[in-house]
Amino acid sequence: MKQAEDKKTIDLLESEAPRRGRPPKADALTGAERAKKFRDAHRGEVKAVTITVTEKAFKELQRTEQSRTLALASAHAEIRILTAKLAEKEAEIDALKSRRRSTK
Repeated sequence: MKQAEDKKTIDLLESEAPRRGRPPKADALTGAERAKKFRDAHRGEVKAVTITVTEKAFKELQRTEQSRTLALASAHAEIRILTAKLAEKEAEIDALKSRRRSTK
C-alpha cells in the first residue's frame, strides 16, 4: 500500500515535471529545419572523393590522357595552319578587288 510521505511513487508525482536544462528559445529551429538549412547551405559545395585505382588502370588512364593531349595539340596546330591559309586567301581576294577597281 502506498503511503502519503512516499514521494517517489509515480502516482504522487506531478503529471508535468519541469524540463531539465536551459529552456528553448522562442524562435529556435526544429531539428528538421536545421538539417534543411544545412543541406541548402552546402548544396553547391564540391566534395572530395578518393578513388583507389590499380596500377594497370592508372597506366591506361595516363595513355588515354596523353593521346587526348596529343590530339588536342594537333587540332590546335591544324587550326593555326588553316587560319594562316585563310588570311592568305583573304589577302589575295583584297588584292584582286583592288586590281579590279584600278582597271575600271
